[in-house]
Amino acid sequence: MTKYRSNPEHTIVKWTKDGKRIPSNFPGHNDYLLKFPDFIRREHSGTYNLLVENGYDQVNFQFLVSVVGPPEVIRAPPPLLLVMEGENVTFSCQLDSFITESLEINGLPYQPNPTNFRTELRDQYPYLKDALIQPLQRNGHILTYSAYNLMFTPGSKIGPTHTVSLVGKNEYGLARVSTLVRVLPRINILNAPKDYSCTTDCLNSVSHTFDCVIDTDPYQSTYFVQTWELNGISVSKMTKDYQQSKFIKTEGTKLIITPVDDPSLTVLFRKVNVTCRWRIFYPHVTSRIADLDTRLLEPDMKVYDSHDDVKIHPLMTAALDLQVDHDPTPASANISWITAVIIGILVIIAIGVLTACLVMRFRGETYMLDREERALGNDPEKELREKEAFQTYERAEEPPLRGSRCSLNDDSAEIGSDGDGELDDYNLDPGKFNEEGSFIGEYATERHKGPSNRLPTLDRNYNPAV
Repeated sequence: MTKYRSNPEHTIVKWTKDGKRIPSNFPGHNDYLLKFPDFIRREHSGTYNLLVENGYDQVNFQFLVSVVGPPEVIRAPPPLLLVMEGENVTFSCQLDSFITESLEINGLPYQPNPTNFRTELRDQYPYLKDALIQPLQRNGHILTYSAYNLMFTPGSKIGPTHTVSLVGKNEYGLARVSTLVRVLPRINILNAPKDYSCTTDCLNSVSHTFDCVIDTDPYQSTYFVQTWELNGISVSKMTKDYQQSKFIKTEGTKLIITPVDDPSLTVLFRKVNVTCRWRIFYPHVTSRIADLDTRLLEPDMKVYDSHDDVKIHPLMTAALDLQVDHDPTPASANISWITAVIIGILVIIAIGVLTACLVMRFRGETYMLDREERALGNDPEKELREKEAFQTYERAEEPPLRGSRCSLNDDSAEIGSDGDGELDDYNLDPGKFNEEGSFIGEYATERHKGPSNRLPTLDRNYNPAV
């Protein structure tokens, strides 16, 4: 605020800050008053001037404003910094109005004596025993942190991961910024593409598969991308204009080159390098296709690229030299294959038949009751009809002679027994009845014929009682 005496009609008033117009965030000003914002910031410090002119004379009122307080962070370091094992880490920040600065590692203040500090750090954090942490460097308002030899120690899961705090102080307070330095292990190749190289006997009539498997467990909190390249050209970006694209497909971690039917196109895959490219990015890189290509080009987003790793890149590259198969489908091979199939089928059938025969042989045969009974001279159907219903069937111990017409219930004497008088009515001797059912010498065949001693033929009306 100023006070002066002048005629307002002939007076010109102008406020400036450091020779420039008053910032627009100032709520207002008039001929004698300049009002500051409610929230005073460090940038409000400066030289303010009020110039008053009336055509004859001018008066310049000057005000020096200095806003004081704790140090202010002008440019903060990233909250997360990913570093591959064996690499160095360096980052900086810009603080304003600080008088002294200090460095803390995992909350442990850095000591002026590096040897003592390293000993204390190793005792409290054994996994940092090999890390070479440098003293904090100051260049004006900029503080720089550096560390080297960030190697994993055996048995350590997080490796030399640590939190770095940069502190600036003055008589009004302090400002602190912290960054987590996360160290990632070197990639572990489970299936190296180099092992799938094919430089001899690589025929165009068969497909060729290349695999690239990386242990991804240590990188789950990052964004990693695996791509395939053919002579440095990304397979995913090969359009239809590339003839190779018709014979290339990917399945998971594998790249497959299908058979090249046209021998003239074999030259497309002659002496080529098939490379698996593996990259790691910060986790906030989105996976959306529209944004991915743009973000991946930003150098600050990339953490690791196998192309830049001189030890890993040769393992991720396979050589392929495709050659023309002059006899892709030999007829003899097809005939041999068909013959082998037919022989195999015949052998299986023969084994099946032999097995069935052996089983039936040891199994025995079925006893056909009706057929066997009739062969013995029995008539099962007649026997069952002549029996009364619901009685136990009992057959005589001695089966009847074949052709006998005797009833099952006949009480006549057994043929040939002493009680048998069948021939008594004919005055015939039963002893002269031969096996062929004829009297001896009478009904024999010619080979049995002898002197004729044939008995006279009995008359049908013969009565022995007469």
